Amino acid sequence: AHLIPLTSVSALPHAREGMAASEELVRLPDVLGHYAHRSMLRRMNPVFRHGKMIPLYARHTGQGWVNRVFAFARYTDLEELAIVAISFDDTPTNFYIDCQRLEPLIPDLFACYEITDVINPHAQKSYKSGGELLHMHDYVALPPFGCLCQKVVCLSGHAAQKKLAEQALHRLQRLIRGTTEQVRTNFLFAVLARALKTFGSFRTAVRYICDLLLPKHEGTLPFCLQGVLFHATRTHSA
Repeated sequence: AHLIPLTSVSALPHAREGMAASEELVRLPDVLGHYAHRSMLRRMNPVFRHGKMIPLYARHTGQGWVNRVFAFARYTDLEELAIVAISFDDTPTNFYIDCQRLEPLIPDLFACYEITDVINPHAQKSYKSGGELLHMHDYVALPPFGCLCQKVVCLSGHAAQKKLAEQALHRLQRLIRGTTEQVRTNFLFAVLARALKTFGSFRTAVRYICDLLLPKHEGTLPFCLQGVLFHATRTHSA
């Protein structure tokens, strides 16, 4: 099935039927298209029709709860999961969704989760570990009265882990350059920090990461490994 962009919903037959000849009703197709698109999402994704709901919080560091954004997750017993945020603000809104309440649904903190923007299916998919999904402050920006809708699927296999590692490496680069404590939520940091108890386990973890990222990221990986050790030392000393 093909998702119809909201800007072109006037091509829908029922939208055309509702259009008047007058230019004064030129916005009517957009309104009809909005609801037609959401109805289509419900038909294509059973989690939106039958899923149970878990309220979530939209937050902003230093500001607390963003009270003009309604966020929630829907899930089914078939391990379908969707995350939704709706802004009721008439100005642009910047926030992250606190997903810690989803912990019972995310049993493996090192598993790979594919996140798809179902409103804009042409947007690049993101890949996060279970730990990143639960604890990372991944900021999003919504326009006035905008909506975020993400479908979350757990993936297995080497190819999925490779995609996760590559995106986690880019995130780790940004985190290391800053002073944020968010670095410890990163997938690669978690893999290495878990293996710090013995040299042998750490060597195994490094080999695992190298297998996922080399030779493509040969120039970046040493810098990130140094950053992980630096932040891990500060964490354990604290």
